[in-house]
Amino acid sequence: MGDSIDFQLDDIVRVRLHRASARDEAAVGRQLGRLRVPVGGEADIHIRFGEQLPSRSTLRYLGDGEFAYDESAFYVLRGKQKSRVLVRIPMEAVGEPLEIVCGSAVPAVPYLLDLINLRALAKGYLPLHASAVRARGRDLLITGWAKGGKTESLLGYAEQGALYIGDEWIYLTADGSEMVGIPEPIRLWDWHLSSLPQIWGRLRSRERLRLVGLRWAESVAGAVARRSSLLRRVSDLIHRQRYVQVSPERLFGEARCARGAAEHLFFVVSHGAPDYTVRPIAAERVAAQMRFSMLEEFSGVLACYRSYRFAFPDRISPLLERLPEIVGVRLNQALSHLPASLVLHPYPVCPRTLRRVMDEGVVGVERVVASKPLAAAGSL
Repeated sequence: MGDSIDFQLDDIVRVRLHRASARDEAAVGRQLGRLRVPVGGEADIHIRFGEQLPSRSTLRYLGDGEFAYDESAFYVLRGKQKSRVLVRIPMEAVGEPLEIVCGSAVPAVPYLLDLINLRALAKGYLPLHASAVRARGRDLLITGWAKGGKTESLLGYAEQGALYIGDEWIYLTADGSEMVGIPEPIRLWDWHLSSLPQIWGRLRSRERLRLVGLRWAESVAGAVARRSSLLRRVSDLIHRQRYVQVSPERLFGEARCARGAAEHLFFVVSHGAPDYTVRPIAAERVAAQMRFSMLEEFSGVLACYRSYRFAFPDRISPLLERLPEIVGVRLNQALSHLPASLVLHPYPVCPRTLRRVMDEGVVGVERVVASKPLAAAGSL
């Protein structure tokens, strides 16, 4: 194992890199966060770099060149930000131990987090698109559709000295008795920080300058955008860059839990009204809705699998064939016992107000709170 490198998600999934260059290791590290561990034990996913793969001229292409196949194997040809890659993935083995082969250095291993999550699912865990914190002695699990307010909830609690469990993906045991998260960087938008001056103060000088500079550049481009479609596109591009990536340690300090046990479930949803509302909801209802959120999260790898089945109709992944059913069962098993609250909020959302409303939901108070305008990010 002298040429191997291991990454491990708690005791759930181990990924082993073979013949990885420093660039390859860094690419995987950006995808998984700081999960590097000593090499040892059995790996769930093996990734081999620098292997000899067929020439593209010998492949049969699917669609606009995102996938291809030959007589024996299936290949992904498009990676992060539409970069050109050549990666062999045996899709029939998804959920089982599998081997991914990369023909050369890649900016990111295609579908890596999806494959890890599906392996965790096959091993009896629930990978849930969620955030989790320990606040005032209670472990809170916060979930909803993508961009629904999970990270904003986390930021509201960070300001109050809560303990960090995880953001983006939370992994629950089959019965929901334990949960763990990944210590991956948290994306902070400038409008997040407009109402959180304490967190603004934890940014480095260059990060604050980046956000202020981008906001200024967008305002200049936007002021003259009516005269030019190119400037409108430039303004939109700048708007999408107005964020910084910050480690959990920078936001929470050493206040981090390696594990938690969910005691209250929050289902956060944005709505068109200007107020913040919290009220009880049946956890079974949350599980039913989150089934479709999870399937949406897996939509990319499912599209890959459909292309694979076109190429090899006789090769089947039992997990992917039954994924909607398995996801539904896991959600009910892990969440149905929890007291749950529905939180409706405007967008953009004030993390501080959102946290205050959620605190009341924990103790069973139904509440409607009038929204206050966010401070302008440019005033930071």
